[in-house]
Amino acid sequence: MKAISTTVAQCCCILGFGQVLNGDFEAQLQQWTSTCPSSTAVSMDVPPGGGQFSVQMPMLTPNESCYVLNGVEPYIHQELPSVVNGDDLFLSYWHQGTPIDPNEAALMTSLHLFGWFDAFDVFNPLPNQGGGVNADPWALRTANFTVTGLPPGEPLVLALAGQALGNSVGGTVRFDNVGLTVNGTVAVQDLDKAGVSAHPIPAQETLTITARSPIVAVQLRDPAGQLVRSEVRMIGPHTCALELNGLPAGMFLATIRTTDGSSVIRFPKQ
Repeated sequence: MKAISTTVAQCCCILGFGQVLNGDFEAQLQQWTSTCPSSTAVSMDVPPGGGQFSVQMPMLTPNESCYVLNGVEPYIHQELPSVVNGDDLFLSYWHQGTPIDPNEAALMTSLHLFGWFDAFDVFNPLPNQGGGVNADPWALRTANFTVTGLPPGEPLVLALAGQALGNSVGGTVRFDNVGLTVNGTVAVQDLDKAGVSAHPIPAQETLTITARSPIVAVQLRDPAGQLVRSEVRMIGPHTCALELNGLPAGMFLATIRTTDGSSVIRFPKQ
């Protein structure tokens, strides 16, 4: 089993577990491991409503032996030891790609894979996962996946990478605001730092959000990533109310930006 230094904090709000820590990368690569640390950087290019930093990696440069995902791409990964076979996952993240050749922007994609490391430290993707999607410009990607085929005793691993599918032999891909929901419960990224909670769940007319650090902005999006609204009623520096009147029933994503970074909450509205 791959030795990875990953600490998953116990989720103490909104019933969740399996959170992806440091998904906004304000603390750089804390809780994540890079296959090529010398090539993984923190970028100040961030998505709408993001914090100050995202993570940036090169794409399709098979000149370093540490590029091993699909044989060519460098990647970052994180263990999710609380996830088991049969769990239903909902993953969301922002991604962006910058090619060497601007004419090939449409051929660049982001890639996420759930898998596990075998005894030879080789990453093995689990079956029935979706492929990459276009990564230029910044866009929110969401995906659903049911865990199957995870060997007993092996922790699930989430890997993020970029692909350049044209003639380019390089370019960069960026990721930010990575969040995860397990079995329909809410998972808050970087819980220890942001300390974000929300109630009631499910929501009806109003969602009240509380954070350990002062709240700067809140954006509400549907599962496809479309911005629904950003109007909030500030109750105090650490608490606000997001009005939901007039919205249809269903799942929504709330991006909460605080002075310490950003978190994403997925919640149902009745």
